[in-house]
Amino acid sequence: MSDFILYAWIPVSPEFNKKSGILEIHNKNLFRKNDYKEYEIPIHKTNFSETKISSLMIDKKYTSQELSQETLNFIAACSQAKAKAFQSKTDLQIVSDFIYPVQEVHFTSPFYKRRIYNKTKGKPHGGVDFKGAVGTPIYAINDGTVILSRPMYYEGNLTVIDHGLEVYSLYMHQSELNVKVGDKVKKEVRSAKWVPQECPQAHTFI
Repeated sequence: MSDFILYAWIPVSPEFNKKSGILEIHNKNLFRKNDYKEYEIPIHKTNFSETKISSLMIDKKYTSQELSQETLNFIAACSQAKAKAFQSKTDLQIVSDFIYPVQEVHFTSPFYKRRIYNKTKGKPHGGVDFKGAVGTPIYAINDGTVILSRPMYYEGNLTVIDHGLEVYSLYMHQSELNVKVGDKVKKEVRSAKWVPQECPQAHTFI
């Protein structure tokens, strides 16, 4: 049997506090005894930053607990739409490296950065923010299939692309949607434009 290499993404929680983790690999074969191996993978700790935002106040409609029934219904519909979209299970559609979703790359907020809004500590940032002017094109970061493209309550106009093997990329705070559910998109194809409502940035994560 010729040698081969397998590549895999192994998600590790930023809250993981051990120096290493155990990776278990099961090799199931109909014609011989199943193989089972364990590998110890070193995990390097990252110190994520925290920023206090004192000059920016988020609209109370996004923070108030006293929301109208109409708004609550819309939020519920958005949650259902996302849950349905993430049921998508396809074969790998990626054939090359990922790219950034913008041509001029300038990070305004890195992954897992924690911000303090309205004097309240927010949740860690689950993606990456890129700076951009109004109307800046947003590009698909790799080949895939659009599984969600619609307005959402918290995310604004949201696009989700399925890249296969349960790898998804999400693009938020867009002013214009250029794709629809079911579209096959190629890397570097423009999927939308953004004009953020609160800050000059767009949020993308995998």
